Amino acid sequence: MERWALVSGLRGDLKLYERIQRDLKSRRDVNNLFVLGDLIGPNLSCNPLLERLRQPKRGDLKPDCIYGWWEEQLLAESGYRGER
Repeated sequence: MERWALVSGLRGDLKLYERIQRDLKSRRDVNNLFVLGDLIGPNLSCNPLLERLRQPKRGDLKPDCIYGWWEEQLLAESGYRGER
């Protein structure tokens, strides 16, 4: 049976993401990692986490990410309105 890990609300916290990756390595029964939004947040510099998500370390589960509320707000502030 294939198992998934679902994560949300990281809000730029690289240390939390590293703890999650360590936990997933110790379990060994999880095949996929999905990050369900809120990768960024208002209080932390989010760039280190975003770089780690883009370029996982050797042995990390490669995350599949979708954006959430915080990302949507940032895109709206930047003038992105989406496509039909």
